[in-house]
Amino acid sequence: MHNFPCKLLTNYRLRIFATGLCILMLVLTVLSAYHYYEDRSRVMEKIDQRLYAGATGLRYAVGDAFHNRKLQPNMSLQEDYFQANCTLAKLTHDLDLKKLYTLISVDDGLYQILSNVCEEPINGGHKHFFALYPDAGLEGAEAHRSAVPRYYDTEDQVGSYRSLLIPYVTAGGYRYLVGASIDISLNHALAETLQRALAQCGILLLLSFPLTALFVWPLLCIDGFKDINHYYGIHVGDQLLISVGRCIKALIPAGTRLYKLDGDEYALLCESSPRSISVDYLISRINEQRINIEDAEFRLSVTAGVAQGTTQLIEHADLALKEAKRVLKPYKHYSSYLHTVQNSQANLLWTYKLKDAIDSDRIEAYFQPIYDNRRLNRLSIKFGFMGCA
Repeated sequence: MHNFPCKLLTNYRLRIFATGLCILMLVLTVLSAYHYYEDRSRVMEKIDQRLYAGATGLRYAVGDAFHNRKLQPNMSLQEDYFQANCTLAKLTHDLDLKKLYTLISVDDGLYQILSNVCEEPINGGHKHFFALYPDAGLEGAEAHRSAVPRYYDTEDQVGSYRSLLIPYVTAGGYRYLVGASIDISLNHALAETLQRALAQCGILLLLSFPLTALFVWPLLCIDGFKDINHYYGIHVGDQLLISVGRCIKALIPAGTRLYKLDGDEYALLCESSPRSISVDYLISRINEQRINIEDAEFRLSVTAGVAQGTTQLIEHADLALKEAKRVLKPYKHYSSYLHTVQNSQANLLWTYKLKDAIDSDRIEAYFQPIYDNRRLNRLSIKFGFMGCA
């Protein structure tokens, strides 16, 4: 049984940068939403204050006195009606409101008495009161029943409005509701502003995705493959390469491309997404494999490194592989410092070895015979290999 380390490589700098950019876009999106709701809260607070000021002004200007007189039995609404409505019209204009009005409840129905939009009283369906007032609906009935002010929003074909209903009681014991309405189209403008801001952040977020989808290039190499070729022959070596390729293809996720490189090397090209290849997973699964060829069993042991980016992937993968094997780690991630570290180490090591070999007269010439494993004969000899004894 034989163990053959493989290599698998990558780097995280560009991925970290792109991830940071995505986080920035998400933060901007959250801030846009926060500022929208903060601005909306301030605007709504001012709107509610203006509604309350209008309702209170109506009460003290005409409300209590008018309703205390006009709600008495057999009283006519014609007297002072025009003057009261003119006062409501002035309050509406000064406070930039849409409407000011008063309501009373009779037989579980709400009837309008005063309104800034009416110059003359309208004869209604209940005695001398106006016709039923449907706009207030359940909110008006609840405000009248519970004697608690109520805010509510309504829409019609003209626009959107926010209204306030406040129940009051006159000195004569007559209960009535004061209503105030205001145009809240500003809120819709704020909502459109938020939507535009969110759309812009979304576009920037989508633009940052290509940066995060950088390619990962794992490079797989079966170390010691030459020994297999020499011992078992090229036929067994070729069968092993085919089996290893099938094994890798079965383990990688969909969308990952597998390449056969020169000799005993494989390359994987995949995107750095959450479903991309996991180095730990690939190593552990390959280590579990047993490949049987012509009564011989081969077991693969994987050494991995990972290089990530858009250029020089194979070069970086190979550099990370060498570092992983040097420090005897299962895998190593590529980083730029590996260039300096490995070059310095190699230069120092071989400078020392050559100087020591020359001083000790330990440089010898070697030759390497090439054998045919099937015929068991020597085919040729390679000369010129220099080594340090």
